[in-house]
Amino acid sequence: MMKSVKLLTLLLVLAQEECTGIQRASYQSGTICSLHANVADGFSQDTLLSGRASGLLNGMNVSQPADSVIDRFNFTMWRGPMASWLWPNRTYCTGWRSCCTESSCAAPFAEASRILRIGGGLLRQQYILDSFHYGVGSCEWKSLHGTPLHNCSLPGGPTDPDFSHWEYTVRSAALGAQRAGVGDASFDVWNEPNALLKRECMAYDTCTFDTNLTQEAFFALYDRAHKVLRATLPTARVVAPSLADGGPGNFGFAETIFPWLQAFLRHTHAAGTLPDVLTWHVTMIGANASELEAHHATLRAWAAREGIPLPPIGHNEVIGPSQTLSPAANLNYIASLDRLGVDHACRACYPDEVTGQSPCWDNSLDALLTDDCNNTGGTGLQPSCDGLHLRSNAYPYLWYAELKRLDAAMACNVIDVRTATDCGGTVASLAVAARDASQIVLLLGRWMPAPVPSPTPSHVLATQITLHEVPDGESTRWRVTVDRVAMSGRNATHGPARVITATVARTGTGDVLLPAFDMSVHDVYKVALVIDRYG
Repeated sequence: MMKSVKLLTLLLVLAQEECTGIQRASYQSGTICSLHANVADGFSQDTLLSGRASGLLNGMNVSQPADSVIDRFNFTMWRGPMASWLWPNRTYCTGWRSCCTESSCAAPFAEASRILRIGGGLLRQQYILDSFHYGVGSCEWKSLHGTPLHNCSLPGGPTDPDFSHWEYTVRSAALGAQRAGVGDASFDVWNEPNALLKRECMAYDTCTFDTNLTQEAFFALYDRAHKVLRATLPTARVVAPSLADGGPGNFGFAETIFPWLQAFLRHTHAAGTLPDVLTWHVTMIGANASELEAHHATLRAWAAREGIPLPPIGHNEVIGPSQTLSPAANLNYIASLDRLGVDHACRACYPDEVTGQSPCWDNSLDALLTDDCNNTGGTGLQPSCDGLHLRSNAYPYLWYAELKRLDAAMACNVIDVRTATDCGGTVASLAVAARDASQIVLLLGRWMPAPVPSPTPSHVLATQITLHEVPDGESTRWRVTVDRVAMSGRNATHGPARVITATVARTGTGDVLLPAFDMSVHDVYKVALVIDRYG
C-alpha cells in the first residue's frame, strides 16, 4: 500500500532517523541542502530511463582504448569522420591530398567493425559529411576527370555547378558504409553550416571554404545529399543541420539556433526533405542544463503551430569547454538529455589546456581518460590505457551505464528529485527505482558555472535526502551507501570513496530518511538503497 504524506521538516527528519553505522556530515555554515523524491509518483507516471544520453565524438581508434574499457561506459552513439573510405570502388583518399590503396586503407573498415563489436550492435554510428569530406577526394576526382578539385568553391559553385562532385561524395560515402557493414549508419550533412569561420579545404590550407556558405546554399546542398542518400542507401538515417550554438557570431538558442531551425524546418517540410533526426549542438547552456528542456518545449510548440511534424531530436555535440572536466556538470547534461528522451547525444571535445592536444583524436574517449597513459613517441598522443586512468568526469557516464544495466535487469522507473532549500547552484540528479521496490539509486552532483579548483567551505553543503511514499515491500528496512567521486580535473581519479554506510527504516508514514552527508561543488555522488530482507 502507498500512503500520502506531507513533507517533513528537517528537525523531524533528524529526530526520526533509525540508522546504524552512520558517518554524519559536518554541517557547513548552518546551511542544509534538502532534497526530496516521491517514489510513488515515479511508479504512477511510469517514467522510463531513455538510456541514450551518452555517446562519443570519435575518441577511439581501431585498437585503443581496450574493448574492456569502452564496454564499461555502454555508449549508444559514436560520431566521427569517414574521409578514409569515401571511395569504395577505386583508390582510397585519406585526406591532405594523399591517396592509398585498398589494403593500406583497411583501418577505417576495421574501426567500423570494432564499433559494431563493442556495442553488441547497439552502438550506432554517425558519420560527418562536410567540407572536409567534400575536399578529401581531390586525388580521386582529378584522376577521373583530369581537372583540379573544386578549388574551394561550394557544391553548386563555379567548379561544381551541377553538384556532381558533391553527389559523388555522398554516394561514395553511402556505399562505403554499406561495404563496412553499417548500412543503418547516420549521415550528418555538412556539420555546423552556421559556423562563420570554418577553414576546411583539403587542397588549399588557407582558403576560406565555408565563408560564403549562406543558408540558401546549405539548403541546396542538403537537399541533394538527402536525395542521394535515400536513393543509394534507404536504410541510412539523414541527420541535420547540426548547428553550432557558440563561436564567432553565434549566441545560443534564442538568437542563433531557434531562427535557423525554423527556416530549416520550413524549407525541408516544403521540399519533402525533412531529416530523420534533427540536430544542434549544446555547449552554451549556463548553470542549469534543464534550460535545454525549455528549448525543446519552445521548438515543439512552434512546430505544432506551423503544422510541421518534428523529427526525433539529437545533440551530436554536448557540454561546453568550461564544463568538460566537472563531474557534476556532465551529470547535469546527462540527466536533462535522458529526461528529454533524445535520439542521441555525443560528448564534445576541446583542446587540452596544457598540451593543446585534441582529445577527439588521442583515443582518450573525449578526455574521460587521462594523458598519463599515453605514449607520445614524439608523434602525438597514442594511448595504451588499461582502464586505470579514468578522470573523475568519467564517473557520471559509468554510473549512468550502471543505471541502464539495472533497468535492463529489473525494469526501473525514473523518480524526480527536487530541492526544498537553496542548495547553492544546480543540483543535478538522475534517480531510478526498481519496479519490485527492492532497489533505489540516485545520482547527484552540485554544479556552479565557474570552475572551482579546490572547493572552500562555502562550496560544501550538508545534504539531507527524504524519500516519500516508498512502496511496501518485503521489509521496512533499507541498507544505504553513499559513494563520492571528487573532481580530479586533468588528473586521474582515485575512484569512488564511501562516505555513508547505514541501515535506515521506512517510517509508518511511508518515508525513508537518509543520513546527512556533505556535498561539494563539482563532485558526484551515488546513493544506493537496497531493501534489507533479513533486517
